Amino acid sequence: MTNAARYARGARTTVTLRYEPDATVLTIEDRRPAPGPAPSPLVVGSGLGLNGMRERLREVGGSAGAGPTQDGWTVRMEVPA
Repeated sequence: MTNAARYARGARTTVTLRYEPDATVLTIEDRRPAPGPAPSPLVVGSGLGLNGMRERLREVGGSAGAGPTQDGWTVRMEVPA
């Protein structure tokens, strides 16, 4: 959510939490209303947020992935049940 607030101002953000038999999955998606460059971030971060999430999830056997979509950006995290 911090990354969405920093880097996706003006975008619609959707948070989905799913409980599956073997894992809990959290997905955060932002979608910008119009094509074009994103507004400049209000605050510049360290650039370590996504890597830090991946490292912490690996410690408990989970995983994280992030990347651009056609309309914005998606972050998906999975923690084994």
